[in-house]
Amino acid sequence: MLYTLILFVTIGAISDKDSMALTNVVGFKDQAACEAAGRAAVAKFGTGTKRADFICAAVIPASRTIP
Repeated sequence: MLYTLILFVTIGAISDKDSMALTNVVGFKDQAACEAAGRAAVAKFGTGTKRADFICAAVIPASRTIP
């Protein structure tokens, strides 16, 4: 199963609504690798007036295709 890292970062000296970013990184082979990357991103960017959080989502293939 593949996992996608979803990363949310807010940067604001005055409030948490000044600047926000949401991004994703696809293709992690296992949940542990995804969570390690998420923790590294939070440690790098979640300092001072910045706040970072993440979630790892399992990529589940669709059971059928829609024409």
